[in-house]
Amino acid sequence: MTGRQIRRFSLFVFLLFFAVMLLFSALAQSFSPSSLGHLSTMVSHGFEHSMFSSLLFSPSPLARALGIFLNNLKVLALVLLAALLLRLKSRLGRLVLGYGALALFVLLLFVNAIIGGLVVTAIARAHHAAWPLVMLAGILPHGVFEIGAYAFGIGLAVAASRPAGVRQRPLYYTLLPIGLLLVAALVESFVTPLLLRLVT
Repeated sequence: MTGRQIRRFSLFVFLLFFAVMLLFSALAQSFSPSSLGHLSTMVSHGFEHSMFSSLLFSPSPLARALGIFLNNLKVLALVLLAALLLRLKSRLGRLVLGYGALALFVLLLFVNAIIGGLVVTAIARAHHAAWPLVMLAGILPHGVFEIGAYAFGIGLAVAASRPAGVRQRPLYYTLLPIGLLLVAALVESFVTPLLLRLVT
């Protein structure tokens, strides 16, 4: 699989993720305020029990950025592991381990898209703001890099499953999503809060 094919496949996954998030954010307009409030509380509790919770809730933006990066890197590691397992010689190993890890990652990604869409609506309602503006300010700036990294990771895993594997610059294509996650974490910690304050 060539670099161009990986990029095209990644773009497809990226657009699909945002389409799912937009759809569920729009659907959530009909949810009751209490349902959305419960969902926001559950998401907050999930982050509080994260391995990097002390960093994620730090008053320092740089520490928060590090926590976000490490948390997201932990998720990306699953798809990079899938890419590695999809190169196994054993057909059964590839099928069970490689595709199993990839399927789990894709499932987690789209569950996050659904939750993200619902949380956008919850934030918008709590601040009496328009949900498309909250999406643009609170998700899109860092989401372009973060979801781009995950989409690229999926593209890399799919490429690894092909007989030819990744034909051009495999190290570059492995390090690129990690770099994108670093940019995403910095934007989410330093830029996103400022943009959200402008629209809420």
